[in-house]
Amino acid sequence: MENLERKIEDTLTTTTNSAARAKLMFDQAEFERRRMEEILIPASGKMVLLDKLLPKLQKEGHKVLIFSQMVKMIDFIDEYCEFRKYNCERLDGRISGNERQKSIDRFNTDSNSFVFLLSTRAGGVGINLTAADTVIIFDRYVFLLNYCFFFSIF
Repeated sequence: MENLERKIEDTLTTTTNSAARAKLMFDQAEFERRRMEEILIPASGKMVLLDKLLPKLQKEGHKVLIFSQMVKMIDFIDEYCEFRKYNCERLDGRISGNERQKSIDRFNTDSNSFVFLLSTRAGGVGINLTAADTVIIFDRYVFLLNYCFFFSIF
């Protein structure tokens, strides 16, 4: 009898823990969804525009390069792309040489690759991203002369 009670208690505990974990996972997913859709995207006019533009570009089969001087902004856009389930590659100062080339190759050859995030400070010598047909410069402020120099090295 004692074993039966213990088994019942273990089963109830396991079931309760599973239900609690499922609720927690749902709550976490719901929290992340609301955080992105209700707070982070509406907080920036550029993010609102990007949120409207990227689905249209993806539907039309475009491949997009997004440049930013700030790695924190690339981190945020990377998180956004993960949230929207866009296949995304990135190149910034934290990416090693071997991983850089793998990222570039995936973007150029994989038809599912949609967005490539680049830091303007990562160094662009020898980068060939010919698969892209759309470029977005995503910064708080844009000094076109800086970007004219940057694009002249490509």
